[in-house]
Amino acid sequence: MKVAIAGGSGFVGRHVVEALRARGHVVLALARGRRGVPLGAELLPCDLARDPVPTGALRGCDALVNLAGIKREDGSQTFEAVHVEATRRLLAACGEAGLRRFVHVSVVCSRPDPRLPYHDTKWRAEEAVRASGLDFTVLRPAVIFGPGDDMVTHLVRMIRFAAVFPVVGHGDSILQPVDVRDVAEAVAAALDRPRSIGGTYDVVGPERLTLHQVVRTVAEGVGLPLHIVPTPIPIQRVAARVMDAVTSAPLSTPAQLQMLVDGLYGDTKPARRDLGLVPRPFTAESVRALEAAIGPLLGGSLRLVDRRTHGEWVAAHRPAFGPAIVLGLWAWWWRTSGTAWRRVDCSCPRPRSPSCTWTGGRSSGRRGATSRTASRPRPSFMPRAPWWPE
Repeated sequence: MKVAIAGGSGFVGRHVVEALRARGHVVLALARGRRGVPLGAELLPCDLARDPVPTGALRGCDALVNLAGIKREDGSQTFEAVHVEATRRLLAACGEAGLRRFVHVSVVCSRPDPRLPYHDTKWRAEEAVRASGLDFTVLRPAVIFGPGDDMVTHLVRMIRFAAVFPVVGHGDSILQPVDVRDVAEAVAAALDRPRSIGGTYDVVGPERLTLHQVVRTVAEGVGLPLHIVPTPIPIQRVAARVMDAVTSAPLSTPAQLQMLVDGLYGDTKPARRDLGLVPRPFTAESVRALEAAIGPLLGGSLRLVDRRTHGEWVAAHRPAFGPAIVLGLWAWWWRTSGTAWRRVDCSCPRPRSPSCTWTGGRSSGRRGATSRTASRPRPSFMPRAPWWPE
């Protein structure tokens, strides 16, 4: 099968291309440039936000997968242009080419709401696909993690940067993180299984986690202590707007923040039934597999101590702990056992002052002082010394 993929150079697109090629499909990637397009995929340069699909570009294709999407607006790349207009252009191109199979990848939180342009445009694109008359399947992923993602990358950088994490609200919104490999497998399964035609499927992870649990899982995977601090949502909104305005790669955009506030979760049963999808869980091991490739935030860290360094030192010196403890106990015993245990001299008798009394191995020079241990017998293993009290 020859499959055209709109957005084949993006984070999800790269994994979908690899999954389809692994199943023997020929892939045509529709993208604005070669950057990010996996090797082995044929490239068709096309800016779907501004231009229609070139005439005849889809001739010979058996299916089209629409992965086009953005998380923030930039110039001509607006939510309306990329999510809605680009989808309509792709549907029109499919009609011209006689292409019937269309797989549309949206997001699990899409809904009609003009106040939220991201959510609203995602929903309207879904509706355009459903009304197209094509053999469609709509896939709605939750927050996606994997190599090159946003979620784990940003969380790892923030946790490395500081020991305090400002969670959105109280961190009680619900998330079902899904592995990008599972999203790619869902796309491939939808193309292979006619049963999915006309269906809409949530592509989500197997467990419902709170945002607080997700952050804690990432901290566990990184191996650093973390204090999670509730933060009022209005403050988070101001921070997201500022980052969106001053940097091209913000830690969180207003659209992403709204998704975290609403939650990203769904029903796994339909995808399991019709697509055979068994999603992978989101665990600390998942984070460890990704964190090595993630660079620092702002080139440094505010942490004064890296507990991982201490852990490595402890592991390296663990064999010496036993002898060190034994040596320390012996030194303590030697120091506190008194002169009677270490000053054994049988050849130089010394008279004992009558004013001195035995006090557990020490002499007391106070006249008339008494001690409960004054009559303690000499141990049998000690040689007799003239000054040992009998």
